[in-house]
Amino acid sequence: MKYKYFKTFLFSLVLINFTYISNADIEIDKNKKISEEIVINLKSNNLRDTNKKILSLIINELNKKDRKDLHIAFLLMLTSLCLSEERDISAYKTWTIAINIYAKNNTSWEIAKKDIDSNLSKYNLNKVSEYLNLKDYYGPESDFKRKDTNTFDDIKIISDVIDGKKNIKELNKTNIVIATPIPTSTPTLLVKIIPKVSPTPSTLIIKPKIKLSDIKVNLIKNEMDIAKTSWKYFEVNYNEDTGMVNSSIKYPFTTMWDFASSLSMLVSAEKLGIIKKESFDKYLKKILDTTIKMTLYKNELPNREYKTTNAKMTIGVKESNLGSGWSALDIGRTLIWLKIIKNWYPEYSNDIDSILSKWNFRRLKTEEQMYGTYNNGLTEVLRQEGRLGYEQYAAKGFDAWGMTLTKALNYEPSKKINIFNTPMIYDTRNVAYFTSEPFFLAKMEIGNIDETFTDLTNKIYFVQKTRWSKYGVLTAITEDSLDKFPWFVYNSISFNGKPWLCTNSNGVSYPNLKTISTKAAFAWNAIFNDKYSNMLKEKVISLNNSKYGYYTGIYEKDDSLNRSININTNAVILESLLYEKMGRKAFLEK
Repeated sequence: MKYKYFKTFLFSLVLINFTYISNADIEIDKNKKISEEIVINLKSNNLRDTNKKILSLIINELNKKDRKDLHIAFLLMLTSLCLSEERDISAYKTWTIAINIYAKNNTSWEIAKKDIDSNLSKYNLNKVSEYLNLKDYYGPESDFKRKDTNTFDDIKIISDVIDGKKNIKELNKTNIVIATPIPTSTPTLLVKIIPKVSPTPSTLIIKPKIKLSDIKVNLIKNEMDIAKTSWKYFEVNYNEDTGMVNSSIKYPFTTMWDFASSLSMLVSAEKLGIIKKESFDKYLKKILDTTIKMTLYKNELPNREYKTTNAKMTIGVKESNLGSGWSALDIGRTLIWLKIIKNWYPEYSNDIDSILSKWNFRRLKTEEQMYGTYNNGLTEVLRQEGRLGYEQYAAKGFDAWGMTLTKALNYEPSKKINIFNTPMIYDTRNVAYFTSEPFFLAKMEIGNIDETFTDLTNKIYFVQKTRWSKYGVLTAITEDSLDKFPWFVYNSISFNGKPWLCTNSNGVSYPNLKTISTKAAFAWNAIFNDKYSNMLKEKVISLNNSKYGYYTGIYEKDDSLNRSININTNAVILESLLYEKMGRKAFLEK
């Protein structure tokens, strides 16, 4: 049986048992009672945080009425399973909450666990305890499969009832034992689930009952383990012949943005004590030697992309003597990290100066802005680069070396926009991704660029936090790689004046590919370290592969794992840990 049916079974049990406990009387937002529409929405929304809301309501009921029934604890356990498709920390902690609450009202932890484990056989879920008790998380598991055809048929009936295809009375035909109703002062009734036309996204999301103050987060104490896991990415993807690091696993290419990320990983690893100075020197010397010798596009500036195995220029994935042009934004980020290295490791000043002495910025600086080139092998285009956030961030890279780009550092053209009653601005130029990446990078690497940039950084985080408090959707968005087509997207706070869009590099919308970004969660937590950012970090902290590093994130739509593993995710994690260790002082602050 496929895992999705197993999950449907669990969720249906949660809803059915929930109606017994609540007696349809638990209030949401003070006066709104659970209705048929809300039950449908809870099922349709299918988000971990929606299920957390159910968990919170049940916990409140348990504590308020001091009920001591085994089935409450079992219900909480089922809810914990719905909280995660993976065996991650969130599911395990919810299981612990369930046991602790049951034990508090009954007997010891061990006895409670034993009782619940024995009760699992009634529901044909005898493997659930084994499924949850494995604390170590090394990536997604295969589908949960069963050979019991009777169970499969039962779950199909439940699924049809939830979807409104069958009457709720059809549940009597199943072999599944439903928990005995808890005695109450009034008759307990099941909520009838009525089929409904697919609601719009705005009606699918309910304002959560949980407040930030209600959520207690106990993050992993040993942050060094996280850092070492991220560093695995560097070790596995490092090319000894060139010193370059692959942009993603088994992809032997790198952009200059990713090149800068490899420098940030290397510096962070040394400062955090993951590698010794001798290893750091070996790695850095090799990559700087390669950078001095590598071919430049038209003998001007670094090419957009290089093959990491031989440091040859490419157009796409093909080696090219001509090259594909240069990216001013990528070069700007590289300049930031070359400056950081020169400041922190002055013994490499001559090497870095030798690299930059060969770079010709004459065409890049045009009309006080950044210009990049693009060459498809036939024609070259010289065009302005940078949009709100990215433009100011990259411009500070040039500014650090004495090249001020006045227009790139201002905020025109832009228009005002209100997101959740928060006044902001957005870039009115075409393909203007307005996302988190340049803002959290600038905060950690540069510090405060100016008052406007600082204000935007705070508001960008605030509106993501507000989106969670308003709709119950954990939000940590930025640019990210994907494990499916189109392979890379920009999740924007605003795009062309419209909020919360997910688009590819050409502005084509992919609404089902919104993600909770691992690197954004780590970065925002390093910067703000409040209860919401702790929630974000807890959400992604276990999304790692012990051999390859951290996964990119989680898809908003169904909480499934984005299995992409790339350099930027792991670089930002290391940067974030270093930023915290340095007392939240930016790397280029004097």
